[in-house]
Amino acid sequence: MVVFLLIGFLYPGSGADVLDWKPTRAPEVEADNELDDVAQMIAAQNEMRRRRGAPERSKADVQADVARDQAAFDERAAAYAADRRSAGRPMDKRDI
Repeated sequence: MVVFLLIGFLYPGSGADVLDWKPTRAPEVEADNELDDVAQMIAAQNEMRRRRGAPERSKADVQADVARDQAAFDERAAAYAADRRSAGRPMDKRDI
């Protein structure tokens, strides 16, 4: 057991080098896929909204909703932390 630990610490490369492992896709491709997924989801939602007669939403509309929700979340988190501090109970990892 100790021998394997020493080999692991002394080997100059990483485990990925030993296995000749390479990621299947580049990070740029993953980012492009995520952007394409978002565009497809918005298009699908807009199709359903058109059927109902509701106005379409743009990417900017979705981003504004996300920003508004994130601000509300941050506000609630700050209020919770302040409440914990005022009660003399510091935040710990269970609060995250």
